[in-house]
Amino acid sequence: MPKLISPTISDVIEYLLADIDGPVAVDDFIRKALEIRPSSAKNPASSIKDRMRQAHEGKDFVYLDKRTLVPLRVAVPGVRFRIPLSEEEVKEGILVAHASFHGWCPGYDDFKTIELLDEQGHPLSTTVRSITRNISGVLGDFETRDPAFDLSDWFQRHGATHSHQILVTIDSWEPKRFRLELESATERRRHEAEITLKNQELADIIFGMLESAQDEQIYPHMAISTAYLRLSDPCGYPGDHWTTVLEQDPRLKWNGIFITYPEHRFPMEIMEAKLFGTGLTSAPVPVINISPINRQKVYRFKVSLKHRKGFWRRIEVQGGQTFAEFDAVLREAFRHDLFDHLSGFWRLVRR
Repeated sequence: MPKLISPTISDVIEYLLADIDGPVAVDDFIRKALEIRPSSAKNPASSIKDRMRQAHEGKDFVYLDKRTLVPLRVAVPGVRFRIPLSEEEVKEGILVAHASFHGWCPGYDDFKTIELLDEQGHPLSTTVRSITRNISGVLGDFETRDPAFDLSDWFQRHGATHSHQILVTIDSWEPKRFRLELESATERRRHEAEITLKNQELADIIFGMLESAQDEQIYPHMAISTAYLRLSDPCGYPGDHWTTVLEQDPRLKWNGIFITYPEHRFPMEIMEAKLFGTGLTSAPVPVINISPINRQKVYRFKVSLKHRKGFWRRIEVQGGQTFAEFDAVLREAFRHDLFDHLSGFWRLVRR
């Protein structure tokens, strides 16, 4: 490979990934990176890891586990997933790009550079066009324009209906090519038991990743490719689309930006609920069994401001009270209103 001249950290990461043809130990990768570009940072390995996470994880590579990484161009060819079809898509002869390939194609991807293939691996004659959607929310009504693949010829040739689903095989990562195959509802029913098992395996992996996340949320462009590559058979018959899997799992929630827990509240949801009295009551609340003895226990907290330790309050709550009630007491004690101050509770996770 050509020698790098005055490389940035990203240059070094891309340089090394281009020369890897399989899984590699993270420590070895970082050691090689520091050999090419020595660092005077207090923790050189940490600075390399930070750059890998910020600019390259989910785009160029994923972690198979905590100690092993693999380039996506090497790992994902052959991986299969499923895309459901809506009545609108079949009627219009389109495949909405973001919804279909989310997790595999980040929002900044140019969908015009993505190639779709038929069952035999031949390029499909398709174009990318924009579709208009009307959105209503707390900020009012507005229109969005989303990219969509025009698959009208392919749909017509195969007699596609919204009961069909598309089985996708990743043919290449650089450039991105996806091979499409239509599956009938009858064929799917023959595999229901297998699909259920696949869905559970994927949900368990994603939930495990969420449990290990420091801030209780994970982003699809990093999480989805990682989760699929951790499946026991990522190239085998696929389960449901990951968004469908999350909808069916009470432990997980997809809010359109990141994957989190069902009780998590996006700031806009909180604002909408406060303004219109909607939004929060419809969310599922986890059922926690607390013994009568523990419900009567009293927990005492000494709470202070992070940057003003001398300003503190001593607060007592019972074991049967919720974090929401605890939060309300804290806000009252420190005079913090809902609109100007957000709050959250996190488990301490060893990183």
